[in-house]
Amino acid sequence: MVIVFITITLKYFMLLIHQAFIQNMIKYIERDYSEDNNYSEEDKETILKYVKKGGNVCIFWLCAGFGTCVTFPLKAFASMFYLYWKGEFRLVPMFEITFPEPIESYKNSIAVFWIWFAMTFLFDLYATTMNVGFDPIIPICMLHVCGQTALLSRRLTRIFAEIEDPKEIQAQLRFIIIKVQSLYDFIGGIKSSFGLLFEVNMKSTTFTLPLIAFQIVESEIFRQEIYASGWQKCSDVSVRHTILLMLTRARVPMGVRSVFYEMSLDTFAEVIVMKDVPPRLRHLQFDECGMGVVDEL
Repeated sequence: MVIVFITITLKYFMLLIHQAFIQNMIKYIERDYSEDNNYSEEDKETILKYVKKGGNVCIFWLCAGFGTCVTFPLKAFASMFYLYWKGEFRLVPMFEITFPEPIESYKNSIAVFWIWFAMTFLFDLYATTMNVGFDPIIPICMLHVCGQTALLSRRLTRIFAEIEDPKEIQAQLRFIIIKVQSLYDFIGGIKSSFGLLFEVNMKSTTFTLPLIAFQIVESEIFRQEIYASGWQKCSDVSVRHTILLMLTRARVPMGVRSVFYEMSLDTFAEVIVMKDVPPRLRHLQFDECGMGVVDEL
């Protein structure tokens, strides 16, 4: 209970401290959908897709939070009813806790029991409201970024398929770059404001791990969409330089990271192999026949 109390109270103080930033986040999301109303049907479907996912996140936390809230008192009342049915009735608290003396000697008295039961039930409601009110914020923002990257990917694909003028292509790419940079700034603000709390959540629960993986995968898909957008059709050097800059910038995933970092699978495999090689042989390279060749310095 102490760990839960500290985590929940930390969330409450974070909401108080960063309430202006949270208001700006909400305005940023609303502005993204109000700036450009000329969405195609596919774009509208993409927007609705991620809006529904954000709604599902809220519904999940609402059900999980209040479901957990009623579990503990129901368990206590069900246990007392079962013991009464067996003829062994005794008072069952919501949380089994050993108190210091002399409270421990009186915890089974009716007055002390109901006072403690009311206090734990209020704590249960307090934890539920904070979990339901705070935890969906970051996943919803991450889903919004995923939706925006999907829209930018579709827009980038249409640029090289429908436009031939290099200047117009450059203008469209400039708009996409500005938009991508604003998304990075948006994620950066979330990391700087809620990084500490996100670290605590990473240590205390694994519910956020699938959402982080989803965000990083969506960001990598956007980078692949940049490369596969058809830029080879345009021979303008400035356009190709812009694409190169976009690919370089998109190497950093738009995700809220904690102690986990990306690693190349090839590099990881090489580390695993080399750890079993004797130190004196680590400077050798092997040719196709498996013969050792001294690495040139």
